[in-house]
Amino acid sequence: MQTPAELSTASCDVVQPGFVKSWTSENAEIKAALQVKTRRHFLCSIPCDLSACTTMQAIRETIYSFKARWFDTHAQLNRQYNVRYFVDTHNVEIFDTKTSRLFLKKSDCPATLSAKDFFIGSKVLIYGRHFELQDYLDPFTAEKLGRQQQKSVLVIKADMVRNIGAVLDFLSHQQFAFSAVKMLQVGRPHAEKLFELLRGTSEFDTRVNQLARAPVVAMELVQENCLDKLKQVVNSLSLRFNAQPGEIESAASVLEAQQLRSFYFETQHAPTAIFENCTCCVVLPHVFKEGLVGEVVSAIQRDGSVHIAAMELFILDRTTAAEFLEVYEGVVPHFNESVDHFTTGPCLAMELVGQHTNDVVAQFRASAGPWDVEMAKELKPQTIRAKFGHDRVRNAVHCTDLAEDGVLESQYFFDILSRRQVRS
Repeated sequence: MQTPAELSTASCDVVQPGFVKSWTSENAEIKAALQVKTRRHFLCSIPCDLSACTTMQAIRETIYSFKARWFDTHAQLNRQYNVRYFVDTHNVEIFDTKTSRLFLKKSDCPATLSAKDFFIGSKVLIYGRHFELQDYLDPFTAEKLGRQQQKSVLVIKADMVRNIGAVLDFLSHQQFAFSAVKMLQVGRPHAEKLFELLRGTSEFDTRVNQLARAPVVAMELVQENCLDKLKQVVNSLSLRFNAQPGEIESAASVLEAQQLRSFYFETQHAPTAIFENCTCCVVLPHVFKEGLVGEVVSAIQRDGSVHIAAMELFILDRTTAAEFLEVYEGVVPHFNESVDHFTTGPCLAMELVGQHTNDVVAQFRASAGPWDVEMAKELKPQTIRAKFGHDRVRNAVHCTDLAEDGVLESQYFFDILSRRQVRS
């Protein structure tokens, strides 16, 4: 073993992203023989390649590294960064690639994030900025997360859409992460193009009609071995709900998953929102984190006075969240905290249309319950906020307050923001 004096002078170099790989050495012969940087490090008495050193394996630190971008609203351009997430210590470090300088030194990662939030296409909120993770920065991260965080697409059609709450709940319990969710109306020309390879077969018209005759819900999901696991999900849900063939299906391959993502989320389809006799409901980020989004949607579907006409998952930055909630500033306590919470993760926006009422805003507001969760639990224990809320900020759902704002809030999500998501 080395002396205390030697320990104090020992140092290491990070030569492989993701791991503390090896130590500096003044021994040129050993260095040449091993073809790596080595040194008699502070835990071993011999020069060694630390990738093979069992002592050092215990103190390796796992780091996920990504190429990322942040949209600068003032300059109206995307700025490029490298984001490193330290899994074991839940720290984050950000490097500005343009200035070649450290943008954020290694710091505590926000408590609202976890390791499963770091995947390609994810938007992570780090100290007030949404960084979109675009690509892996090194082979280690690509190999590690490429297996763990595979993406695939699941599509719910026809009568199965009535069970969307139960489907979301089933997926949450199976530990799938939601990367995208959207209800849309596929036109017949688009449907025919999607099933072009089936043209001339007896199956062609059946598949086209099934896709084009009513709104569908498409979801992009993330999980280890996602393709195979979604095939099992399709079988389980088909048996559970006695679904007809094709009413629930998933991508069969990585290539098909990419094609379906482009078709459902990157192509402009007809909106399903009607912007009439409607209210807006937004399921808040803490509900996603708790895996309860399906239960909340199911509770809404059990309310016979409303019908879900439109649905889409959004990641809001602070500017967008503040713009949406602007009419509540000075009216609702904890306004700034509410804006901040809207930006901490995915939100599921829904347009709810009145079934048997002309005042759907008031009707659903009663179903949601008082915004003060303690009051809701005391006075309206069967309401959504009483069951799923925690406090005045994390109160499960936002719902339109004034009748005249129902259409406006619905348009904000399903006209303005939805179109913006397709373009981006």
